[in-house]
Amino acid sequence: MINFTMLINMFNRIILSLLFILFISEATAQEKGISFFHGAWEEAITKAKSEKKLVFIDFYTKWCGPCKSMSDEIFVIKQIGDFYNQNFISIKIDAETATGAPIAKNYNVAVFPTYAFVDPQSLELVHYSTGRQEEEIFLLTGESALKNERRSSYLEKLAKEGSKDLSFMFEFAVYNASKWNRELADKYISMYIRESGYNLLNPGLWWYFNTFVKDKRNILAVEFLNNRDKYSTAYGVKKTDEILFSLFRSVNEAVELETAPEFPGKEYLKKRLALNQAIRNKDYALAKEKLDDIIRNPEGRTADFCRDINFMIRIPGGKYEDEVLAPELLEIYFILTRYAAYNNPDRNEGSVHYNYALLLEYMIKKSRTEEALKLLNSPDKGVGEYSMRPPGLEKKPVKR
Repeated sequence: MINFTMLINMFNRIILSLLFILFISEATAQEKGISFFHGAWEEAITKAKSEKKLVFIDFYTKWCGPCKSMSDEIFVIKQIGDFYNQNFISIKIDAETATGAPIAKNYNVAVFPTYAFVDPQSLELVHYSTGRQEEEIFLLTGESALKNERRSSYLEKLAKEGSKDLSFMFEFAVYNASKWNRELADKYISMYIRESGYNLLNPGLWWYFNTFVKDKRNILAVEFLNNRDKYSTAYGVKKTDEILFSLFRSVNEAVELETAPEFPGKEYLKKRLALNQAIRNKDYALAKEKLDDIIRNPEGRTADFCRDINFMIRIPGGKYEDEVLAPELLEIYFILTRYAAYNNPDRNEGSVHYNYALLLEYMIKKSRTEEALKLLNSPDKGVGEYSMRPPGLEKKPVKR
């Protein structure tokens, strides 16, 4: 039977943790990052002309989660700000406003976020990229806009012409990988390897492999797996072991892990896969046994397990509002979410605390006590919904 008082106390502790995380996030956001120009588009162009700089445009929408993430986490980084402020006049454009929509249409913006780099003299788009990017990749995006041989306009022209230039093949693979176009990236990196004869001892290919390749079926991953000893000698056992872990992390078949080479973390991946399969098969007794096995000995992968838990649970809510968790599954979810909330080394990671609090709220609702149900009515003051959506980020419109 659910102890209502205990759940309320747990819920209160989680709320305090989330408030602390929000405080830390606000402090981090005060770092000097990109200084965006606050004025009209035409004024930004004039300023860029006078300073002889390109215009960097961050095309966003109010409902775009990755756009908000870039603004809160990447644009505020000092190194990013130093580089972009020195080289560009930066402006944010909401692609769905009366003034922003025509500009977005003019530059064929179709996904968000889109990063566009415009020549203020000709108003031509010289380089663009898309999607949420980590610091290193977003810096690469800006650097590429300053070099003709790495600009998207130049690379796409050569691609249409069927260029066989080695430098082009490599740069076009990097460009497409940076904006998550894996199909084109794989095509051109394969062409580059075939034409150049290079392997992973080539510094450029080793960087590309470490930066972009996570699929063990990729041509570079196959080369790495077939010649592990050679690359362990060249780059160190610790480095190659971590690469092996990342390549096999998304494996969903036990036989693939059984036949994989040995590496630190392999046993953890086997345990996690067994747990996932038991949950999917609704064998909750076995699932609890496998869960206890991981918790007792996570094989040095506590941080990885805490992150993986986010993808192992589905707490009723949203389109799953009416779903009811079996008591045995609810117990497993409770152990998982509490473990992540208590043990995640990154105490600023809000998602683990959010999932724990969300599950506790679900448990309180399902207790069906009059006191609990009254307490959990939608609040009539403040925000009426408990979510990880930050202030200012609207819900994505539903297409009819």
